[in-house]
Amino acid sequence: MATRIKDGSKIVMIGDSITDCGRRDPQFGGLGNHGYVRIFAEMMTTREPEKKVEILNRGIEDSNRGDVLKRLPAYVAALEELSVEFGTAFIDMRKLFMRQLQYQHPDVYCQEPVHPNSVGHMLIAEAVYASFS
Repeated sequence: MATRIKDGSKIVMIGDSITDCGRRDPQFGGLGNHGYVRIFAEMMTTREPEKKVEILNRGIEDSNRGDVLKRLPAYVAALEELSVEFGTAFIDMRKLFMRQLQYQHPDVYCQEPVHPNSVGHMLIAEAVYASFS
């Protein structure tokens, strides 16, 4: 299933530490070490090798984790508003994970309450890929 992404496109992923995933470490080439941005880039390479797409990870690791849950509703509302304004894709991760949690234990996707493991990042990458289809 090919996406609507055109050859030569640039895609910028914006988010918090879940997006960041160590992107500043030079050994990971700016994509992060194991997160959904890297997985999405690898999916594009293997599924649509004829397309040269530049993928930029602009996640910002948040040092105030204790405040994340308090800020989440406002953060989500602001992102949804910006998404509509600029005509971009918005993927509600909470809904995505809640759908999966009907069938699997939370530890399958996340061993701690905030950051997904490799299965959780794969789920996000698949949702990002599908959003371009």
